[in-house]
Amino acid sequence: FNEKTHGGKILERLNVAHVLSSPTTCCSLRALFYWCTNALEIYPDSEVIEPIALQLSQDFCFENGCQCEITAAQPVGLMSAQLESVAVLGQPDEIV
Repeated sequence: FNEKTHGGKILERLNVAHVLSSPTTCCSLRALFYWCTNALEIYPDSEVIEPIALQLSQDFCFENGCQCEITAAQPVGLMSAQLESVAVLGQPDEIV
């Protein structure tokens, strides 16, 4: 399994909303969606993203669902600060 090669193919076949609607399933996938949702909120159009993020938070059990211990420990605030500094420079396409 290679997450970069096979990840998109898996997501095409996976009903993400169904899987993440249960707070006890797929902790790693929930952590990934939570991290990505938080990353999007720093961009200038965040007022458009905020209602979507709130809905995802409810639908995907971000607040009360399990998350992978390894990735959940990564500080979202630090990640946001790093992404914000890149976005301020006007180079968000360089985020890796």
